[in-house]
Amino acid sequence: MGRTALRAAWSWPELDIVHINDSSIEPSLAAHLLTYEDSNATWADIQVSEDVSLKIDDQCLGFTRQTSILDVDWRGYQVDVVIVCDESSNDISAIKQLLSKGVRKVVIAGAMHHNVLNIVMGVNDYLYNASAHHLVASGHWLTQSYAPILKVLHDGLGVSHGAISVAKPLIPSPQDYDPIACRFRHPGNAIIPQRFEKIHNKLIFPELANRLNCNVIHLPLYGPSYVEGTFEVSCNTTAEEVGSLFIKAANGLLRGILRVDDNNLVSTDFARSPVSCVIDMPALSVVAGTQVRVLAWCDFEAGFCQRLMELVRKVGMSI
Repeated sequence: MGRTALRAAWSWPELDIVHINDSSIEPSLAAHLLTYEDSNATWADIQVSEDVSLKIDDQCLGFTRQTSILDVDWRGYQVDVVIVCDESSNDISAIKQLLSKGVRKVVIAGAMHHNVLNIVMGVNDYLYNASAHHLVASGHWLTQSYAPILKVLHDGLGVSHGAISVAKPLIPSPQDYDPIACRFRHPGNAIIPQRFEKIHNKLIFPELANRLNCNVIHLPLYGPSYVEGTFEVSCNTTAEEVGSLFIKAANGLLRGILRVDDNNLVSTDFARSPVSCVIDMPALSVVAGTQVRVLAWCDFEAGFCQRLMELVRKVGMSI
């Protein structure tokens, strides 16, 4: 995730990326993965210098392998904003200590409770207060994909409850799956269901807490995913009206975050799409006037990392 985020925002003039801390890999492997990890494209030619830094486009990035983020000399590297993209995000006390070590803002890549503001760009980023919020989170990857859909429907029609199904590529981390042993038998060629007992919508839509459920199906393939949502709305509507709401949002408030598509495309057509979701317009339907069904395509990693770095940019520019 961190490497995808770096590639996404490397050329943004508002951000100056100066340091990486990754205890899991050597600098040479980090350089290799940054260059070749995306199977669809090769990124910049990256060199590892003698002082163990990465050189990208004539700019040097410091590289350390500290296990604890508190052991990195962030002040010495003149870092204003730290992005936490690994398991360190589970240690809320350590993250808060960063703010007393010269770091001015911390952004967590993922969902966070502990009274931390979770922000989905375009959905609730208006809640950010630079003087009050020094630690923020980007929300769960799943929330990032359906939150724009839910915002459009909730603002326009009023959502009372709903169900979300996600079909996505297999993730090789066993902890992401149902802990029942039989689910691990054939992870490379089986469809693996996973139920989210508690999804994180209440962090973004507190008024809909406990009114949405979600199931994820992990597929034995590589590529983008789809999100299917069925929502009960508070007023009668039509597929045409729902479509017009999404078109208006895609051309306005959610431009660059949500997109609509009228073509009959397949998952691979959306590889590396930087938007959070692409509404499949021909698949929109309404049953009995109030049950709305939406199908959207997304590249979870590309879209999530794009929103993450947009949040970092917003936070950084507020300093």
